[in-house]
Amino acid sequence: MGSVLLAFLQGLAIGLICLLGYHWRFDRKLRSLVRELKPDALQVALPLTSRLTGAINLHKQHCANLEQALETWKQILHQAPVGYLQVDVEDRLVWCNAQAYRLLQIQTWEAPRPRLLLEVVRSYELDQLIAQTRQSQAPIEHEWTFHYSHLTISPHAPTPTPSVRLRGRGIPLANGQVGVFLENRQEVLQLQQQRDRVFSDLAHELKTPLTSIRLVMETIQNRLDSDLHHWADRVIKEVIRMSTLVQDLLDLSQLERGAKTCLQYTHFDLVDLIHSVWHSLDPLAQQRQVQWQYHGPASLMIWGDYSRLYRVMANLLDNSIRYSPPAGQVQVQVQSQTTPPRGIGGRSLSAEAEYADPSSWVQIDVIDWGQGFSEADLPYVFERFYRADLSRTRIDFTHNPCPASVTDPSRSPSPLGETQKGVGEATTATILTGSSGLGLAIVRQIVEAHQGRVQASNHPETGGAWLQVWLPQHPPAAPGNHYPRS
Repeated sequence: MGSVLLAFLQGLAIGLICLLGYHWRFDRKLRSLVRELKPDALQVALPLTSRLTGAINLHKQHCANLEQALETWKQILHQAPVGYLQVDVEDRLVWCNAQAYRLLQIQTWEAPRPRLLLEVVRSYELDQLIAQTRQSQAPIEHEWTFHYSHLTISPHAPTPTPSVRLRGRGIPLANGQVGVFLENRQEVLQLQQQRDRVFSDLAHELKTPLTSIRLVMETIQNRLDSDLHHWADRVIKEVIRMSTLVQDLLDLSQLERGAKTCLQYTHFDLVDLIHSVWHSLDPLAQQRQVQWQYHGPASLMIWGDYSRLYRVMANLLDNSIRYSPPAGQVQVQVQSQTTPPRGIGGRSLSAEAEYADPSSWVQIDVIDWGQGFSEADLPYVFERFYRADLSRTRIDFTHNPCPASVTDPSRSPSPLGETQKGVGEATTATILTGSSGLGLAIVRQIVEAHQGRVQASNHPETGGAWLQVWLPQHPPAAPGNHYPRS
């Protein structure tokens, strides 16, 4: 009997020890939970269970406030004038607002059922933007034309637009999610097209009377008294300047309307072209005592439109010479590279550049020792009619895109460079003393028509302007671009 009682007491002691240990551990967990639930707002004198109950109530209230704030932000995004959509780590559409519904014509998705984005929206560009944003973990912006794959046309509604220009900005979120803001750029594109049509129509209307005025002035110039000759010269120079502006507007209009079809590809030596351009600009360089340096291969054969690329280099070198200080230098660097150029500010190349051979690119750097661009001017230096500095001028190639002294007679200039022939037509590049603000705009249009890219910045060593051009060395025979293969 004594042994049984002893065993009972031992079991009871072990049970009490286990109970006390469990109670101690439970108390520790409660205290830890209370500390996590902000016990500072509670009365410390209350029992632990009361404090825990109050902390739980405060936590529930905090969660309710967060849910209310989240719902408020969702309502704001839902009514926002820009589209917004969000995908998870598996590229499934989690949420989008009303504007994104309209922009992307989403009709088969419901919020409680996440589906793959490509099943809901057939847009390779949007999917690529999301992938690049997730990979770089930085905001990325891209602009593309979105073509509607399905259109529901009502007999009582106007015919919907088959495509729309979109600008998307991807933002990396937590847990691999990505948010994308979408902006409708179609109206801006239409306004730009209307502006271009107005400029083109105006240029066509002005071209004929300006040519007539020049012909008349050149005819009567020899019949005037000697003391009136300088007035006739001033009128002719102003007419030439206006004619150049008109021709530049026509060039921009034709390049923008048919960038792919207006190029006449030939196989030529780029280094020889650069030397020819500098030779034509040598009088201006000597006048300003500007020297030039060339670094690169002795010969580099590429495919391109000779007359238009001649104009690109002429505009770039002319601006560099005029922007350089007296006795300054202009440096031209040419190199081949296998890595394609990357976009500025996270933006990739245009869709047309994907047709180019990514294994062969030509990079051209034009560097001067001037004051460079101001930070406020850099985003706009390639915009038409924007002049960052009044000392920047350009060359008039209206009457002859390639000077006769440096142009191969076997190369016929493209139709874009042809103008009406008249009395006193120039046989060499005519250097003007005023800038229309179209020189760099034409450079960008010509380079992009070649599926390349141009960039402006300030050189870190010289402090002067640094203009970079990337051109594909072997562009493909895209529709409208017919040229022989060697």
